[in-house]
Amino acid sequence: MIFKNVTFYNEVFQKDVADIQVENGRITAIGVLGQEGRDMQGYTLLPGFVDIHIHGRGGGDFSDGTVSSMDRISASLAKCGVTAFCGTTMTLPREKLTDILVTARGYMGKEAGARLLGVNLEGPFIAPAKKGPKTATTFARAPWRNGTPCLTPPAAV
Repeated sequence: MIFKNVTFYNEVFQKDVADIQVENGRITAIGVLGQEGRDMQGYTLLPGFVDIHIHGRGGGDFSDGTVSSMDRISASLAKCGVTAFCGTTMTLPREKLTDILVTARGYMGKEAGARLLGVNLEGPFIAPAKKGPKTATTFARAPWRNGTPCLTPPAAV
């Protein structure tokens, strides 16, 4: 697809106007292109946004840990220009976090809209002195394997 006369922000973040060719979701050419296309004068073309910290949207709550909630979040984000996201959990017991991670791993590549890139764990590895309003009963000491913190055994994820 070719977008003709479209406003965009160039490589030095300056507003510019040109034709932009997109193939398979990727920009393949920018400039004065000789082919026919859709006139986009007065419109601005932007790349997809990435939400790196989201608990829920569209009636879905990432901490539910269900495919249904992940679908609602993914589909709702795609409707407003977000093409990828990192789901974020609340501070929850280890078993629940493990279930969420396993479900998220299986969900990746099967999204209803925006792609799930990964998961932000909002806890349980929080210093008790910095807990704020969070309940200390859900805190845990970070387990370490070969100098790297890990939440679940490699076979579980």
